[in-house]
Amino acid sequence: MTPDHESSVTSMHRATTDPHVTTHQAWWPAVAAGAFYAIFHAGLAATTGIPFAFTKYPIAARQWLAGSLPAERLVDFSPLYLSLVTAFEALGGGADEPVRIVQTILGAIAAALLFVLLRRHVGTVLACAGVVVLTFDRNVFLYEHLLEPEL
Repeated sequence: MTPDHESSVTSMHRATTDPHVTTHQAWWPAVAAGAFYAIFHAGLAATTGIPFAFTKYPIAARQWLAGSLPAERLVDFSPLYLSLVTAFEALGGGADEPVRIVQTILGAIAAALLFVLLRRHVGTVLACAGVVVLTFDRNVFLYEHLLEPEL
């Protein structure tokens, strides 16, 4: 073997065995896992027509914008979540759907990160299984579409 060939073989071996070396190929399964999660949850939300009963935050956001929310009630709410819902309410058109879309996107990011962590520690097959379990867990879907962060 020539010295150039040896160094390329050594660097290829290092890229496949060193967990700290990343390539563009190494990230596409995580992106695919997040996309799978987002598409499944968006499709399920669009086809189920489940009525979501917890609307405490959208109501409080509308009251806050109208100036009718008592100050002592603010301790009942998560400040960041109320700010998010209020921002969407202020843009007009209601906050329910935009907040659910943001929560679905955050869930997809969580699925991608779960895939990365599981792949690094237990392997690709179990990483795929973990994302599938997370995606099909009805409790995750329900909590993702409720507008209530404290449940």
